[in-house]
Amino acid sequence: MLDRSQVRFRPADCAPSKRSRLGVCLDDGAGVTSLQGSLNSRSLMARIDRSFGDVEAYADARWTRVEQGQQSAPVKDSLQLPVGHPDNRGPGIMTIYDYTFADLGPVRDTTVSISRFLTLGLRGAWGDGEWDIHVNDQHNDSSDELMGLLREDTFAEAVRKGAFHIDTVNAEAVRSAISPVLHRRAETTQSGISGHVSRPVAELPGGAATVAIGVEAYRDRLHDAPDPLILTSRVFQFQTPSIRSEDRWSSAAYIESLLPVMHRFDVDVAWRFDRSKGYGHAWSPKVGLNWKAMDGLSIRGTWARGYRAPTLLQLNHPATLASVGFLTQVPNNVLPCAEGVLIDRYSSYCELRLNSISNPQLKAETSSSYTLGLVWAPSDTASVALDYFRIRRDNDINALPIPYVLTNPERYPRLFERNANHELVALNQQLTNLGKTDARVIDLESRYRFEPGRVGRFDIRFDVNYLKRLDRTIVSGMPVDHYAGYASQPRWTALLGIDWRYRDWTTTANVRYTGAYRYPTSSASFQTCPDYLATVGKCTTPAFVLVDLNLAYAGIRDWTVALNVHNLFDHSPAYYGSPGTAYNPLFDDVVGRAYQLSFTWHPH
Repeated sequence: MLDRSQVRFRPADCAPSKRSRLGVCLDDGAGVTSLQGSLNSRSLMARIDRSFGDVEAYADARWTRVEQGQQSAPVKDSLQLPVGHPDNRGPGIMTIYDYTFADLGPVRDTTVSISRFLTLGLRGAWGDGEWDIHVNDQHNDSSDELMGLLREDTFAEAVRKGAFHIDTVNAEAVRSAISPVLHRRAETTQSGISGHVSRPVAELPGGAATVAIGVEAYRDRLHDAPDPLILTSRVFQFQTPSIRSEDRWSSAAYIESLLPVMHRFDVDVAWRFDRSKGYGHAWSPKVGLNWKAMDGLSIRGTWARGYRAPTLLQLNHPATLASVGFLTQVPNNVLPCAEGVLIDRYSSYCELRLNSISNPQLKAETSSSYTLGLVWAPSDTASVALDYFRIRRDNDINALPIPYVLTNPERYPRLFERNANHELVALNQQLTNLGKTDARVIDLESRYRFEPGRVGRFDIRFDVNYLKRLDRTIVSGMPVDHYAGYASQPRWTALLGIDWRYRDWTTTANVRYTGAYRYPTSSASFQTCPDYLATVGKCTTPAFVLVDLNLAYAGIRDWTVALNVHNLFDHSPAYYGSPGTAYNPLFDDVVGRAYQLSFTWHPH
């Protein structure tokens, strides 16, 4: 409510417990917001194997039901009370009130997902080899119920007629009309048949050469039906969804041969054929080499080509793209913005909405990968593996980087959404085929197990990953842009895990390290670290460590009792990036230290 040049949100129900010492109504949205949503999961699994002579029939069935719930603060909005409205305290004029719709309750979202999976198959021996053929069907059904949002047309009508009141709890009929329950249902299915045969075909100096041949065909279907009120934009959301309905057949065939051409030297050769409706076909070869230089030491390497058609979820308004409002830096040549703040003569900050739109020109991506590594295993209890990976993707299916779109508005005019006054209000994100992506990674994996007598057994894992290079060419012929070490792409990550097993007790500690990364999205980004961060030395998000601890006891027949402490040292996120949220959802823990006590029953 506007009160002496101050804007205060006034909830409908301001009980004494919700007022400050001065009697001002407190807007405590955080108190009703879920940090960790509710979860109720149930599952059933069954497997049957039956032999008929040399043939074995098998069936595998699984059913899972997961119910999840979360809630956020009640809707806040600015409303205009017309002259003559009983709650309009203005002097004979239309008055604007900033209002919290507390009588609608928190915004509540409940999702129920049911998954069913069935496999029926036959298998048997073929000489010294084997054969297998099976069919499978997987079905996922998801229903969503959303409450607490505001239906704008019926709300405007209730205000105009004076049926809606502020500073009180409105009648149930009014609340139901202005905030109906919204429903959404989505289904995905995959049905297919596959088979393979494998058997030795020749004797080579290093042993028996084997060949495997396989074929598969499957059908993917997707149907997503949001509530009609959301589809027609009568209930506000940052991104207006759309009905998605897709159906596609795909097939593949492959042949693979393991050739021990020499003592201690193996060659793995494979060739795969893929065909996907609407995306043609592709041949993908692979060659792998493995040399056991000496006992406990192996040197290995592979070269492979890959092919991947866009998934059904990627083709039609991909939900993986962000769909929230955010504050971002934009060049001044794309102004004006509906809501913007000038920074300097080159750029401004704008409050924009992000939409997700389809890209009907999306193509299949192809890749080339190379690996080279060595494995040292001096004993059964210790091993170290060091590998170098290089993966190059052509026609890389990825989100078109927002900084690149903003820097090249003439290339992508349809991605800029403006209002009637030609002011920028939203950016339309889409998946696209980038020119190429070149990633080079060094990976170290080590394992060690020891049993020091009476104090049980220790298993130690230590993995380190170094992102040597992540380069992208957005459009063929354009300069290479470097991403390694920039926003959300730390060069270093590591994981240390220690398991201690003593009698019926198991203690596990996991230590996760995330390295530092700089503010800009890439080396060529026009988005620079803003002055208010640069002056305090916060242009780089610092490295951090998270520690989880788990203690389990299985000394009670059929029962396991476990205590998990998440984020043991209560590390608080420190994120200096864009958009200007307090954390990065890719890496950070926003809940803080959390405890979980669980009881598991395994009847024998």
